[in-house]
Amino acid sequence: MKKASFFTLILFSLLLGSCEKNITLDIPKYDSKVVVFCVLLPNQRAQLSLSLSQSYYSYADTDTTLNNHFITNAKVYITDLTAGTTDTFQEDTFSQNKIYFGKKFIATGHTYFLHVNYNGKILTAQTTVPMPPKIDHVDYLKLDTTFYGGPNYEFHVYFNDLPGGPNYFSVDNANFISDVGLAGKQLEIIEDLSLAPNYPITVDVQVNNANKETSDFLSNANIQNQNANNPFSEPVIVEGNINGGLGLFGAISQSPFFKVIITK
Repeated sequence: MKKASFFTLILFSLLLGSCEKNITLDIPKYDSKVVVFCVLLPNQRAQLSLSLSQSYYSYADTDTTLNNHFITNAKVYITDLTAGTTDTFQEDTFSQNKIYFGKKFIATGHTYFLHVNYNGKILTAQTTVPMPPKIDHVDYLKLDTTFYGGPNYEFHVYFNDLPGGPNYFSVDNANFISDVGLAGKQLEIIEDLSLAPNYPITVDVQVNNANKETSDFLSNANIQNQNANNPFSEPVIVEGNINGGLGLFGAISQSPFFKVIITK
């Protein structure tokens, strides 16, 4: 019986060997696109990164010299359409990621128009800076983690809706809730946290308000990142608002920090 099994194994190996073929994969030429990432924050100077997109197959290349796709010779400026002023960006030559930065401070409620010129390619986008929310109060619960791991505190953050909108609120810039249909009401965000038991524990809670293009981009990018290693996940489309390229020109306003002190 053992002898028969041995010869069966050899025969199976020979059959596999005879079926081996060398296949040359013909990968189509990929034309890189300009990728923009810029999120405006009130009372801060704008910062923007520019890079070139890569083919799906480029990420498997082990040649590290091909991984630096940051753009260093573009002309970038934004126009404050509300105030009628223009801010020309400068490149931070000391930054590893080649950040472009403006000189003027961003204003709440103002609408900004982005203009990028790179090798004759023109990219544009527009965004409006939303109003900052204000936290009314924060409640928290201590979770029983005796039989499972994970976060040990659950925070309930309450704040009042803002006029105008629609507004999209978050505490982690990944999971947003909308005020559509809830205008003028008090809203709640629940967030789980893992905190070391070094009492008293001080937690600074902040609520962010993003416009639609910003919340959509960040939410989808977060879902895509979470599903990166799941072979059964559906493709996630991360849509931006850059005309002539890829990426995001968006805006977020942040509430003042609300301090929570946990004594035990």
